[in-house]
This record gives sequence, structure tokens and C-alpha cells, in this order.
Amino acid sequence: MAIEDAAVLTRCINEAGPSDFKTAFSLYEGTRRDRATKVQEVSNSNTFFLQQEDPAWVYGYNAYTEPLKVAS
Repeated sequence: MAIEDAAVLTRCINEAGPSDFKTAFSLYEGTRRDRATKVQEVSNSNTFFLQQEDPAWVYGYNAYTEPLKVAS
């Protein structure tokens, strides 16, 4: 998650410009919120030991191609 966060934050700063942190962090939050929430929910429920899950949602994520979106 930390590596993904760093990659997405870098993209957001590049997109917004190095002096527009408000826009950069809004893009970052909008882009990362759903994925971070899902990772926390799976971790908290601890179901990955009890049932098979498709790991594609974890390993198939590409922080460089994920569309950037503004937080709502």
C-alpha cells in the first residue's frame, strides 16, 4: 500500500503542478479512498484464511494507470 500510495501521490502532484497541493491531495484522496477501504475491510474481517478469494484485485492493481479522480 505504501508503494502504491507513493506512486499515486507522485502522479497527482505531477497532474496538479508542484504548487497546487490542494488539488493534488484531492486527486490522491479520490483515487485511493475506495482501494484503501477495501484493503482495510478484508484485513479486518480476516476472511482470507477461511475462504478463497480472487487475488487479482490486489495484484492486478496498477498505480500508474489507475484513473485519477477528485474526492467528492
